[in-house]
Amino acid sequence: MNKGFKVFTFLLCASLALMFFSCKSTPKVDDVEEVVEVVEEEASDKKALSDLESLHAKIEAARKEAIKNEADSLYPESFQFVDAEYEAHKMFTKTKIVAAEHIASAQRVLNRYEALNFSALATKAKKRVDGFQFKSYDEAAYALGVEKLSEAEKGYLADFDTETQRTVAEEAYFAFRSILNKAFKDLATTKRQELIALRAEVDAIKAGAADKAGYNSAMLVFTAGEANFAEGEYEDAYSEYLDAHDALSELYERVLEKRAAALRAMEEAREKSEAVDKFALEADEIAPLENEDGNEE
Repeated sequence: MNKGFKVFTFLLCASLALMFFSCKSTPKVDDVEEVVEVVEEEASDKKALSDLESLHAKIEAARKEAIKNEADSLYPESFQFVDAEYEAHKMFTKTKIVAAEHIASAQRVLNRYEALNFSALATKAKKRVDGFQFKSYDEAAYALGVEKLSEAEKGYLADFDTETQRTVAEEAYFAFRSILNKAFKDLATTKRQELIALRAEVDAIKAGAADKAGYNSAMLVFTAGEANFAEGEYEDAYSEYLDAHDALSELYERVLEKRAAALRAMEEAREKSEAVDKFALEADEIAPLENEDGNEE
């Protein structure tokens, strides 16, 4: 066998070996597509499960918040309806692998509990508006709140759009809340003006020096009111202005009383001194004192 033949044989064997291993290591196109589909499906399932778990956590939080705001006592039948819907949803999620319909079902339940919470908040806000007789501050907002609250309360039906129900309940709450804010802003503004005028009177009589602790305490409350007013927390601001005004009024009256008592004491001392002088003068006229030489003055 000559040298050229040997080289040819070697190259032929090498080529056959490469072809063999190449065919064995490269998967078919169909096999690759199947693997990709399985991986994508597993990733999709994990995301859906994660989304569902997140919604369930939000549902539990929304339910607790609704109970905190007394939705279960203000709307007992509606609350029981939503609880039953929640239980049905949990049974539904056990039927098969999590899918889009499970996510949609959870979202509907979440909307229900949030609607209940806003309805409860709106109802309590309306009661406060009525109790304080604040309706006149914004009658248009009051009418809107009544309309939206009624619409939300009628929404506990299986075929009612839950997102719409949540939205109208929220709108009802914001309507009544806006009336409370407007009213308390007006009250806080008036009380603040009264408080500033009173502080000027307190400073005029140096009450801060007479009772530094009491004065500083009242000023701290006033400062807290200023911060709340700047942040739009008008009800809290009004309450703090009211407390500061009461504290300064009490301080003012107390310092005035102390001053009056001191003046009375000084007047009494002066009167006593004058009485003593008068008595001494009368006594001297009746029985004049003799000088050292025995002569009368």
